[in-house]
Amino acid sequence: MKWLLVILNVAAAIGVLWGGAVICAIHRVHSYSTYVGLEQQGAFANRQDKTAPLQPGQPSRISHEEIQESLKNIGGLDGSVPVVTYTAAALFLLNAIAFSVVWKKKSALPLPSP
Repeated sequence: MKWLLVILNVAAAIGVLWGGAVICAIHRVHSYSTYVGLEQQGAFANRQDKTAPLQPGQPSRISHEEIQESLKNIGGLDGSVPVVTYTAAALFLLNAIAFSVVWKKKSALPLPSP
């Protein structure tokens, strides 16, 4: 029974890490596809000079890379999800270590004397 719980905790740690990586990858793909969709619809205006002063009515001077980065940072998933998943995986592994070290067979315990 002890080893079953150890194996389940290690599997849970691996599953949490895998799930967090999948969530981050889905978010990156979705933010990039949003950027491509906006670009195909002509939502971004081309600009001649980034250093020229911005006048009222002129398009923004944010670069395409900055737009991609800001779309990727929406929700802060690339920062918060790894923290949560690594913490959960560490707790699962600590639980597995605790089960393997602390749990002893009942026959190994000394019997009480009468």
